[in-house]
Amino acid sequence: MLQFMMEGGFTMIPLLLAGFCLTAVSVLYAARPSDRLRAVARNLGAMVLFGGLLGGAQAARTVFRVAATAESVDDRSSIVLAGLSESANNLVLAFFFLALAAAVLSVGAWREKRAL
Repeated sequence: MLQFMMEGGFTMIPLLLAGFCLTAVSVLYAARPSDRLRAVARNLGAMVLFGGLLGGAQAARTVFRVAATAESVDDRSSIVLAGLSESANNLVLAFFFLALAAAVLSVGAWREKRAL
């Protein structure tokens, strides 16, 4: 797990914190559904999604900048392949938290419908 976080770069830490906040709000919404918590979860979900996209784009930009300085074509292709696989870690972390939150939020939505 530490290797996964290290490969993703510095944007993994705020993404991890936002993902934990999203999970906590989702659990609160599942326990006690309310419009306010649904709005907070939606906004945190957007923040996690765009944070993952931003981290992936930032890492891809760095990969291409480093690959441009490589001397041979073989070095460039190996740098790009390795770098893009590492930059995808931001997206993987974001999608993990979004999937987890969606599952928990659906419990809250089910409970809210049942209460009506």
